[in-house]
Amino acid sequence: MPTQGFFPEIYNKDMKPADWYRAYIRIYLERDMRDLVRIGDLRAFSRLVRLCAARSGQLNYNALATDMGVSRPTVKKRISIL
Repeated sequence: MPTQGFFPEIYNKDMKPADWYRAYIRIYLERDMRDLVRIGDLRAFSRLVRLCAARSGQLNYNALATDMGVSRPTVKKRISIL
């Protein structure tokens, strides 16, 4: 079967790209990130990932900190983990 795009397994398994993306992020956060660092609140970390994705090209630590309700150093540290 010819591959289509960057992630051919999506097409080989007849998956919807949005479903694949959700699963990828869940696995990344739940398994990989917990293996690398101790993340207490995965929900907040997941929110940070979504906020960063929405603001790609112009990350503003102060704005992210305000939106997340955490300090600027916390945002900076979490982004360094990503």
